[in-house]
Amino acid sequence: MSKADLRSAGARVRLVGGVLGLCFALLAGRAAFLTVIDERGRQRGMAQAGTVLRVAAARGEIVDRRGAPLAVTMPAPSVYAVPAEITDAAETARVLAPILGWSTAAVERRITKTSPFVFLSRWISDERATAIRGLDIAGIGIVDEPRRTYPLGELAGRFVGFANIDGEGARGLEQGQDEWLRGHDQRIALERDARGRLLAPGGVDPRAMAGGDIALSIDTALQAEAERALGDVVLATGARGGLVIVLDPATGDILALAEAPGFDPNAFRTVPYAKTASAAFLDAVEPGSTIKPVVIAAGLESGRLRPDTVIDCGEHGTYRVPGKTFRDRKAFGRLDLAGILRVSSNIGVAKIA
Repeated sequence: MSKADLRSAGARVRLVGGVLGLCFALLAGRAAFLTVIDERGRQRGMAQAGTVLRVAAARGEIVDRRGAPLAVTMPAPSVYAVPAEITDAAETARVLAPILGWSTAAVERRITKTSPFVFLSRWISDERATAIRGLDIAGIGIVDEPRRTYPLGELAGRFVGFANIDGEGARGLEQGQDEWLRGHDQRIALERDARGRLLAPGGVDPRAMAGGDIALSIDTALQAEAERALGDVVLATGARGGLVIVLDPATGDILALAEAPGFDPNAFRTVPYAKTASAAFLDAVEPGSTIKPVVIAAGLESGRLRPDTVIDCGEHGTYRVPGKTFRDRKAFGRLDLAGILRVSSNIGVAKIA
């Protein structure tokens, strides 16, 4: 080969090398831009390695005056899906449907959504969670979520209220003190293995960002007795419901707050929301009516009245005393003490006083 030919070949090699070097420089620059500067590139890279799951924080506990638990938080398994990771939606739906108790079509609709993450079923049983883990399906996983549990069931159920499936107070004390009881949600990174399967997070502590606890003045033993007595009276009288509040006269502490009919906050998803309300929290009571039993009790204690004492509550519906006129919604006529309380007669109580 002549010197001219060698020089020509060397020039071509240098040209090709320069072009390749320039291409590598451009690729390296682009990679650096996507990695360091462009946020979208970083997010796409993270998405290829895993995803982020938001888990509701554990709520603070509610206990009675002796520390007996009325509301606690326990871990409960929930099954989720990452639709982009599911390779065969029809087959996945077919094997999941019997475990979840759903139709195949319903499962397939959920796992083919465009959302990056979706819960299929929350607070499932341990048996179902174990069965789903055993399937080892790409894009399907189990995570423990905090679940609100009420160990004493209906006892003080209406007063305590409940927190919904998203950990938000929805009734009673749970709703009234929601800001204190609620903690800070956790964001958990889910990683994928070499085969692209999501790895369940380990070492997740539901109490790590838990809310504050509340200790009530309620005594659960006295609460149970009050609810039993109230239930007996409601049943015997055929009343639609009732309310009993027991106070410590020395301190004003509420020792029991019984309501009938009762409500088990553990079953809030099966009970119409309107039937979970607490009368003690929501019902408006005319202030004068609350003092009438005290006036009648004072009369009985003085010995001037007996349970069968009859008072004339007619007066054409109005009764005048110096500086005040008392009115009833109608003239009730002659009533015993129980009748005065039953119709809430202002005139009857005024005469007793």
